[in-house]
Amino acid sequence: TNLNHIYAIGDVTGKLALAHTASKQGEIAAAHIASNILNIPYNHPPLNYTYIPRCTFTSPEVASVGYTEEEARKKFGELKIGKFPYSANGKAMAMSSTYGMVKTIARADNSELVGMHIIGANATELIAQGAILISLGAKSEVIDYLTFAHPTLSETIKESLEDLNNLSIHKI
Repeated sequence: TNLNHIYAIGDVTGKLALAHTASKQGEIAAAHIASNILNIPYNHPPLNYTYIPRCTFTSPEVASVGYTEEEARKKFGELKIGKFPYSANGKAMAMSSTYGMVKTIARADNSELVGMHIIGANATELIAQGAILISLGAKSEVIDYLTFAHPTLSETIKESLEDLNNLSIHKI
């Protein structure tokens, strides 16, 4: 809130109505309260809701972080879009879970990752990778420095990132 001694977390804030959002808000509130009691500086930046994964626990699972393509286009202009289907992933084939895809969104002017969207098996687990990359301001070229275990569903993220620069070799 705008009052130093009154705190709000969870659904009452009008922000993302997700349990993990409320948990993070609670951690920040507790740290702020403790800093006041202990008379030490409070240095936590405001919570950036863009970096919080949004998850739907359905079958198939749906997860996203960052901006949608439409939001990103309005905010940044020209974009690079990468996509990779689960149907071309070895682990998804072995699991008989080939329905789904990963979509990555990067700014065209500087290749900064600004969005990731996943539909398919384990999407709610995989999206944390996107949250980390986006919150760190990673560029699409970051994939050149990463090695993904094989066979894993996380390779769908690798391939989608490679597709941002037309480098995906397993895309059908």
